[in-house]
Amino acid sequence: MLAASSTLAIYFVHGLNWSTTAALVGTSMAVVITMALGVLFSSLSHLTGFGTEDAIMINAAAGQINLKGLLLAGLLVGALGALTDITIVQASVVRELAHVNPEFSIGELYRRGMNVGLDHVGSLVNTLVLAYTGAALPLLILLTLSDFSLARALNLELVAAEIVHTLVGSIGLILGVPITTYLAALLFRGDQLPMGPGELDYTHPH
Repeated sequence: MLAASSTLAIYFVHGLNWSTTAALVGTSMAVVITMALGVLFSSLSHLTGFGTEDAIMINAAAGQINLKGLLLAGLLVGALGALTDITIVQASVVRELAHVNPEFSIGELYRRGMNVGLDHVGSLVNTLVLAYTGAALPLLILLTLSDFSLARALNLELVAAEIVHTLVGSIGLILGVPITTYLAALLFRGDQLPMGPGELDYTHPH
């Protein structure tokens, strides 16, 4: 359901064209990796999904809900917006490069696209960390007032879950950049694919 709604939303916002398709494929691949890492890290961290009062209330009201699955879904939703943002930009950058100079090879398109992507991913990872930190700010203040040691704080599931969210989400963003850039370079080399509506603001004959 989430995949279908995300696909529709991406095409609705950015248009039905090859750039959006490249971004969508890159996003999907990065999401699969992100979820696999989320499952791995949550298992290694022994997360149960019962780290908040909300989770306990949900379990009491609807015990059939898998709280660990809900935790992983929250991780995915939290990273998906930033991931979509970065893959759309990367696909558009490579599309523009290939359109301006159809002689660029796959390697040249990838290298030039990554020059933009590395700066973009740094800013988005910083945004993701700040977003999770802002959401956990009351918890951080509470831990400070309670004089928790670092080791004890890290053993709290609520803290561990936020760390896993930030770490896995950041890795997903970092991986989304080279994946999407390479896919776009493969698709757009030689500028052979037709332009879709709104894909670029202009066209010019070769």
